Amino acid sequence: TQTSSFTITSSVADIDFARNDTMTLFGVTSGTKFVTGATYPGRLYVSTDAGNSWSAVANGGADSLKVVTYRGVAVKPTTHDVFVSGGNGFFARFPGGAAPATQYNLGVASLDTTDYTALIYNDVQFAPDNPQVGWVVGAQLTGFVNGVPQYRGLIFGTTDGGTTWVRQGVRGANQYGAEFPALNRLSVYSSTKAWAVGDGGVVLSVNP
Repeated sequence: TQTSSFTITSSVADIDFARNDTMTLFGVTSGTKFVTGATYPGRLYVSTDAGNSWSAVANGGADSLKVVTYRGVAVKPTTHDVFVSGGNGFFARFPGGAAPATQYNLGVASLDTTDYTALIYNDVQFAPDNPQVGWVVGAQLTGFVNGVPQYRGLIFGTTDGGTTWVRQGVRGANQYGAEFPALNRLSVYSSTKAWAVGDGGVVLSVNP
């Protein structure tokens, strides 16, 4: 086992690689905004030697005023297009793993655009057996109860390799399937089987 570091101050949020190229890895780091106003934005990193060394992707860092943090990363085979999810509704594709990124508007509004956690996409993954199929999950702030922030979960799916993303519901959830807890992570086994986990102990089986 060999340990390698992005940077001394990095907080690694996610790592992914294409199944047909285990030498090329991409990773993202979390960002932080302090009450003093100082911001340490998340970054996109790449390794071309199976993770032994890493370098920041040029101009691939999160916007320090709005996005602040990256949370999820997914790499598509062959093209090495990299999908990154993060704060303030950030979800984008870095073609070939390079900037500039093409950002997606998934049609969900933020309750507070000055708070990057009010709308956040926490993870993105594609199916290992079919890179045309994938999902992204996250959370949307809906309000406060006795000063405690309340979030609802978000799921989007793609069947065309990430060109379009469609919002998904949950069977049995309130508001015709739209009201369920915030989702934090995905585990995708195949194009027909995935799991999403989140707040309140929620575990969802995703069956397209």
